Amino acid sequence: MVAIADPEARIRETVLRELSDKFDRHLAQAENVRTLFIALNDAVFSNRELVIGIIGRLALHNPAYVMPSLRKVLIQMISNLQFSTRM
Repeated sequence: MVAIADPEARIRETVLRELSDKFDRHLAQAENVRTLFIALNDAVFSNRELVIGIIGRLALHNPAYVMPSLRKVLIQMISNLQFSTRM
């Protein structure tokens, strides 16, 4: 929860960096995956990059839960990029 709720971006970044693969089995639980998807809305782009990396790792442990949400988010990001570059 600190990784998404703390008002200080550096603290969120530190927590995300510490979520190494040794926590993946715990993080792959549905509730924690939902929380990580919320963290994809972080105001700091580098924190979003860290989250997407973690979610990618978790797809190996719980693909049935992670992949549909990840696919949805990636399609949304691609659409946002397409519409933001049109003049």
